[in-house]
Amino acid sequence: MDKGLISVNPDTLETGMEGVYAGGDVTNPAGSVIHAIAVGRRGASSIDRALGGDGWIDEVLFEQEDPDPHMGREEGFAGKPRESVPERDVKERVSGFEEVAFGYDGEQAVREAKRCLQCDLRLFMGCNPKPPEKLLPFNRESISRVPAAEGVFRFYDEGRNVLDIKGTPDIRQELQEKMEAGFSAVWFDFEEHRMYSRRESERIQQHIQEHGEMPGSGDGDLDDLF
Repeated sequence: MDKGLISVNPDTLETGMEGVYAGGDVTNPAGSVIHAIAVGRRGASSIDRALGGDGWIDEVLFEQEDPDPHMGREEGFAGKPRESVPERDVKERVSGFEEVAFGYDGEQAVREAKRCLQCDLRLFMGCNPKPPEKLLPFNRESISRVPAAEGVFRFYDEGRNVLDIKGTPDIRQELQEKMEAGFSAVWFDFEEHRMYSRRESERIQQHIQEHGEMPGSGDGDLDDLF
């Protein structure tokens, strides 16, 4: 014993008594869980060698096959929000020590589990795809679903290059006017924002910082800005 702890061989974890091994907090000051796991594996390997083995303790219980890359499609998958955990009302929490979070019910658990992309599947991808862009085709049907609200919209060409960025007090009306005027665009997206003029300026500045040119200019010449 050393200061109340069991003395062991640091390499084999064998104690002064032959055939007896020890590890963990009884041999060293308390450590983390991962340290305890490492010591346990070292001790198991030493015991295996003492019993005539080679000290190899890893065991393959089954051969893992490559995951199925075809997970199917589900509309809006990338935008699914995290399920909120049901919780006890705030007024009830202060009156006792009942559990605050109830946990998911069965349906919530299934919905949350379906948000998983099967983490190891990414290891088999040539590159990890970005979430799909929420672009709408520039046509009357898409415009009819746009709110008549303040905000900013962006036009894109076929290659999804930004053609124009515009803030307006009525997104739907402005888009309809652009459609009737024959504006040449393939896609568009929009963002509701009460401070639409400021948001328009922010969007344009962001575009210039990323691309070095005004939306739709294509020549990289910014002299007209100064």
